[in-house]
Amino acid sequence: MTYYCIFTDTICEGEVPTWRDEHGNWVVYHTKAEALAEIMDDFMENQRQFFAGERSFEDAMLVEDTIRKVKVLPDGSIEDEFGRVFPVEL
Repeated sequence: MTYYCIFTDTICEGEVPTWRDEHGNWVVYHTKAEALAEIMDDFMENQRQFFAGERSFEDAMLVEDTIRKVKVLPDGSIEDEFGRVFPVEL
């Protein structure tokens, strides 16, 4: 089954999944729309922080997240569309 995961581009590791749940599993979404809604929620929080004087305008406007299709493997690891596997945090 195909799921979606939010990725962030890092300097050292390239694009990596962004969030884990309280059990160390990657947060995955059943639809791309659910993942987009999560990114929008973060963006709106950044906007709120800007208007509260807690964040700069440039930082509040920056969206670095992307959405990728992933497969959830039997051990809870995820495999992205390029075959890279990201293990569960133990």
